[in-house]
Amino acid sequence: MNSTMTQQEKDTIREALRVYAAKYSSQKKAAASLNGVSAGTLSAVVNGKYESISDDMFRNIISQI
Repeated sequence: MNSTMTQQEKDTIREALRVYAAKYSSQKKAAASLNGVSAGTLSAVVNGKYESISDDMFRNIISQI
């Protein structure tokens, strides 16, 4: 199932990631706790800059948090 994610789905994942990252002392440490997620990717998602983020990356993030 590789359907395109909706903006709402991405926003839901963004909020979940924001809450997850807040448990760490820095976004860098939060990103380090996730497989295949760079600090830049985490920052882009949290800041709502989805243009360069693939649907697969959103799925990867939500599967880990």
